[in-house]
This record gives sequence, C-alpha cells and structure tokens, in this order.
Amino acid sequence: LKENIFSPLEITDFYWEKSPEGIEKGGWGLYILPDDAIKFGWLILQNGMYNGKRVISENWIKESTSIQIKTPPITGVYNYGYHMWIDENDDEVLFNGMFGRNLHIFRKTKTVVYLTAMNGDLFQRCTWYNVVKKYFGKRFVPYGVLADDALQTERLRNAEKKLSCVNSLYRRYAEGKLRSDGISVLDKRKIRSFEFDINQTRGISILPTMSQAIHNNFRLGIKRLEFKFESESVQITVTEEDCLYTFNAGYLNAEESVVKIGCEEYRISSLGEFTRNEDDIPILKLNVSFLQLSNSRYFKIYFYDEGLRVECYETPGADFVSNSFKMIVEDSLNPALVERTKKALDSRIFKSRLDNFLKPEFNSKY
Repeated sequence: LKENIFSPLEITDFYWEKSPEGIEKGGWGLYILPDDAIKFGWLILQNGMYNGKRVISENWIKESTSIQIKTPPITGVYNYGYHMWIDENDDEVLFNGMFGRNLHIFRKTKTVVYLTAMNGDLFQRCTWYNVVKKYFGKRFVPYGVLADDALQTERLRNAEKKLSCVNSLYRRYAEGKLRSDGISVLDKRKIRSFEFDINQTRGISILPTMSQAIHNNFRLGIKRLEFKFESESVQITVTEEDCLYTFNAGYLNAEESVVKIGCEEYRISSLGEFTRNEDDIPILKLNVSFLQLSNSRYFKIYFYDEGLRVECYETPGADFVSNSFKMIVEDSLNPALVERTKKALDSRIFKSRLDNFLKPEFNSKY
C-alpha cells in the first residue's frame, strides 16, 4: 500500500497497527491525518486519478463503489460494496470507521466530508448521517459566495472558540471561571500518593477497557497513584505492574501529554475539576481523552482521610457493548435465539457484570 497507494497520494504520516508477527491488521487499526483521509475521497471522485495520474483502475473504482451486498435494515440505509458503504439515494460512498470516524463522498455534488469524533453509535444509526446528507447530499444546492458580514463573522469565530475547548461531563463554570471548591483541602499536602492491591485493580488502567481489547494491550493493573497539586493543574503519576507514566490535567483548560502504556504510546488530553459531594468529601473529577482513539476514560476520585476510592467510566462503554450484542442478535434468523438472548441481555446479572467490567471501582490500601 505504501508503494501503490500512499506514495502516489503523497501520504507520509500514517500508522497501522501490526500483529506480533509484524503484519498489518488490514481490517482495522489505520491512523491517518484528516487531510490525507480526504485524499481517498478525492481519488474516488476522480475515478482513480490523483494529480493527473492513474492510481487505481476506473473499472475497479466503479465495481468497488457499486452495491455488492444488500445489508439488513438494522445497519441503516447503506448497502455494501467492497469495504465501502453505498447509498444510491444520495449517490454516496462511505468509509465507516469505529466510534465516529466517517469519510463521506457525495458524487453528485462532488463533495468530500471527513468527521473524526467520539460516539458509541453502531454503523449508520447516528443522527450525524441525516445532517451530513441534508447539507451535502444530492438535495444540497450551494447558495454561492456569502457577502462580507463583520458581525456574523465575529459570532462565528466566538462559536469556534467555544467549541475548540474540550468540555468535560463534569465541568462547571461560574461567570467564566471554573469552580474548584475541593482543592483547598488538598493544597495542605502538595504531593499525595496511594498504594493499591494489584489483585483488586487487575485490568484497570487509564487506557479504556474497550481500547485494551481492540489493541490487544491488556493491562496488569494499577499499583500506585501519585498526585502533585499545582495552582492550575494536577500532575498524576501512574504506576502499573509493567510501566510508569506521568501526565497533567488542567483545571480550566485541558492539557495534552504523551504516555507510554505497555508497549504503546498514546496522545491524551486531560481535564480535572475539584469539588465536594453531599458528605463534604473532596473529589477530583478527571476526564482523559485518547486523541488518536476516539475513546475517553472518566474518573471520580474520592479523597478520604484514611485513603482513596476511585470510580472508573469510559465512552463508548456499557451501552455500546449491550447495543452491539442486541444488534447482532436481532439480525439472527432464529426467533427463539433472539428471544432468549434479549432476556439475557436485559437481565440484572448481565448488566451488573458488564458494569463491573467497564465501570470498575477500587480502593487504596489503608
């Protein structure tokens, strides 16, 4: 691919996950810049040509972007070509990745739209698809060049500025400033560290469980957490059974770091907020977004006099897994299997075990 596709498209910055034998996974695991992903869309719009040169045969483009398989309605309105989804209604070709990565190619309007986001939607059942079809599909009619409007331009820039700041589920603002009513208690001790029983934390890391499974990077558990409290951020050092890494979480703005977890490096963006619960216990609410993975890990860390309690969440999480099972089962041709599995998925035991797996809790050694 490097010789036949990436080089002709002038794509030099990419990463493809490999097996232990050094073979690219092929079906998934490709990391690529948005500008480079768009080149694939342009290649299809030009029927295999790029910069005036033939990269892929026109016949192959035509065949691979034609419907080869009729898919069940449960997956959405798209049918399937060769590794691409096809919607004849909008004359659209779609590259559909996991957790909100989508490359839309509208052949009628000659438009390519690339989205990299984070969501737990399965296949094409997200409201995003209706939005992108409305504004870029075959019903889209450009209005031409807009006239200069200083007021509207300023409003647009302000909206962009607000959207550019990663917003945690837990962030709270008062007159533009972050409320942090728990940090004063913790300021008395600038550095605090806590030890954990590895048998209790087995499999728990800042790396989401879903990402551990996809990357075959299963974790051995957290042994120690150290917090260094600063005026605008908290520095967190994590010791796992086989590695140690440090990152900062900003109180007002997210801070980016690169951490090596096991044998893999990850870029993360971390945001923290201090508060108290109804029992006046100081809590650090921590949002760790994995920028290359479209996955996030959320923590609620309770600071008691006698130790630490940590609650973990992740997105996509339990709802994604449960809905995935349901979708696979509903596509089955065996009514009895569908009914039995639905009951199992809706049972308290299944939900409890799933929560224990994807929403673990653990305490420090006292």
